[in-house]
Amino acid sequence: EEEKIRLENIDSIIFCTGFVPNTDFLAEELRVQPEQLYKYSWSVPEDFKMKENAFTPEIGDVEPSVELSLSGNIIPGIYRTVLMSNTRMMYLMDVDSELPVLQLEALAWLAMAYITNVAKIPSKEEMDAEIESQMMDEMNIAFLRWSMDRKYFDALDELGEEHWSDDPRDPRTIEMNRELTEYYARIVARELRTAKYPVDYGTYDELSELGQRLVTLAEENTNMRDLLDPKGADADWKTFRDVDPSPFVSIHTGQGSCSLPRRWLDLEPSDDVVGSSSK
Repeated sequence: EEEKIRLENIDSIIFCTGFVPNTDFLAEELRVQPEQLYKYSWSVPEDFKMKENAFTPEIGDVEPSVELSLSGNIIPGIYRTVLMSNTRMMYLMDVDSELPVLQLEALAWLAMAYITNVAKIPSKEEMDAEIESQMMDEMNIAFLRWSMDRKYFDALDELGEEHWSDDPRDPRTIEMNRELTEYYARIVARELRTAKYPVDYGTYDELSELGQRLVTLAEENTNMRDLLDPKGADADWKTFRDVDPSPFVSIHTGQGSCSLPRRWLDLEPSDDVVGSSSK
């Protein structure tokens, strides 16, 4: 009921909206419009044909749904942090990634690059074209398409339980998981390359050797969770933090991680969890 106060010439705004984005407290020209967030659908060209993958021999060439959703990598109305309707406003929004911390670092650097004119903000037409191209790329990644295309989801769902794709040790699952992780890394590499970040992981089209090592490290992180045996003799205490730390070596310094001094569930506040490790 109090009189509203309008603030002008604000340098930056930091806010947390929770799982349901709401920016109603901002002036309209600064908001991500609700109709963009909740009513967005798109479709592929009629001649679209997904590239073959390990699922193809079992489900064939699935005709796409007429209306497709977006994956968690693209936010309607946002182009790589930039509000497309007002490029002076930028958002660092949560997106799907196997590299969440580095992803946020990349987006922060990218926003800074746009603000400082290190990188040029494309035209609206260029933004639209790039986003459309990225959406088409995602339709060719099985572990992304299933979240975008109901028909593809249903086709995979009919494969049933105990399918090889549920086994993280199956070579086909490993290959397709790496494809997904590489895609996330390519997005990060693209943002960092555009922002002139001091470390180069490659480009959206091709990761560098360092970028590939980053993918391998992310794979190891996923494996430590997926490969835990819920029926094993140590299942009552073993967590992903209790696994062999030897695969976790810094891709920048060569420094290895160290073992915990005792089981994770038994750790005390006084325990030294940093310890020491050799290269």
